[in-house]
Amino acid sequence: MLAATSILREQLPEPRVRVVNVVDLMQLDRLVQDVIDRLPQPGERGDYLKQTMQDKLVEHNRYIDQPGGDMPEVESWRWGGHR
Repeated sequence: MLAATSILREQLPEPRVRVVNVVDLMQLDRLVQDVIDRLPQPGERGDYLKQTMQDKLVEHNRYIDQPGGDMPEVESWRWGGHR
């Protein structure tokens, strides 16, 4: 959840998002897409971010099927700073 909040705050700063819990990184892309779907007017930036998340999920699934394991960017991901 914190990671999804961080992505949403960076890409779509208008909605106010509160952090409640931590979520499995494998669900992060889906969570971001779900939040965008619930925004009243996500606009072009929201549509673009949603497509980017979907593309990353497809890329990640392909990576898992080929070499196996998580992509390096998932393996090495660490919490960043907050605003």
